[in-house]
Amino acid sequence: SGETLFQGYIEKGRLMPARDADGWFASGDLGEIDGNGYLRVLGRRDNMFISGGENIQPEEIEACLSRIAGVARVLVVGVPDAEFGKRPAAFVALQTGVPLDPKRLRRALEIQLPRFKIPDYFFPWPEEEPQTGIKPDRRRFAQLALQWINKKNEPGRLG
Repeated sequence: SGETLFQGYIEKGRLMPARDADGWFASGDLGEIDGNGYLRVLGRRDNMFISGGENIQPEEIEACLSRIAGVARVLVVGVPDAEFGKRPAAFVALQTGVPLDPKRLRRALEIQLPRFKIPDYFFPWPEEEPQTGIKPDRRRFAQLALQWINKKNEPGRLG
């Protein structure tokens, strides 16, 4: 840290300091210090959403899905839900020859996560989106999830 980073953010035509009064740099990242004193990055503050009064960090669910055999890439977004406000929806890219099996994914997640964090929806990774390299646009994926949910026009959960 220091002068090589930047001086601050421009907000409403004014330069706002990069650090708060305590000297902390506002990166938008969320983390925790573990028992050994190491910082563990949990995700981004702007990705977190609330479901039924519980904070859901998509990156936590993504990490769990990524550990499942056959999963190549995942992205989790929040989609509107009448009862809970938002619910998680997962886009999953699978290794060649591995079928999308939401029941298998749910079973694998049940031993890693509390029930409220398990996605209600599992969608195949969109063909037009690269599976490697480029950081996916979460807003675009959330819109796509909502389109797919509305297209089905069913009151229940998908996949």
